Amino acid sequence: MRRKDLQLKKPWLPIITWSGVRGSLSMVLAMMLVATGDSGEGTRELILNLVFGVVLLSILLQGTTIEWLMKRLGLIVETREETEYQMALARRQAIRCLVADLESAEGKGTLSHGTFEILHGQLLDRRNANDRRITEMLAHTASLNDVELELHSTHLRALEKQVYRDLEKEGDIDFDAMESLVRAVVEGERASG
Repeated sequence: MRRKDLQLKKPWLPIITWSGVRGSLSMVLAMMLVATGDSGEGTRELILNLVFGVVLLSILLQGTTIEWLMKRLGLIVETREETEYQMALARRQAIRCLVADLESAEGKGTLSHGTFEILHGQLLDRRNANDRRITEMLAHTASLNDVELELHSTHLRALEKQVYRDLEKEGDIDFDAMESLVRAVVEGERASG
């Protein structure tokens, strides 16, 4: 974990600690105890019930409070508008995929033209309504462009790092060159963030 591109940022340490796997070793040991039959039947059942109860309680407690902890540590700072904007962008992408799938089905002849026209019209109406909503959101809150920019920038940086790793796996570049290129992307993330 000494590599700079693998080091965790300090706010993530409590998250990893809080969301860690709880009780997995205890469950394995309790099941082994049942399998070997080293203690009385009542004791085995009691141990299994206690272990599974503690694990369930831990999952429920940690699972329901992780979002609160992330907000408290400043890892989640989205506003309601940002969340709605991200949903609208996701909806736009989904509708585009649906339209492409529908057009492909119609092109292959697996869909009648009448059905295609009905479904295609419905999807276009949904897309237009969603695009109007996006335009309204951007007019009302111009900072939402930053959300989209950050989403795509993060995606592009991850893709760039993956390309370098793939090139190294294929033997097109050596490990040191790949490490240097990935490190430059990571340092660029830190400089822009």
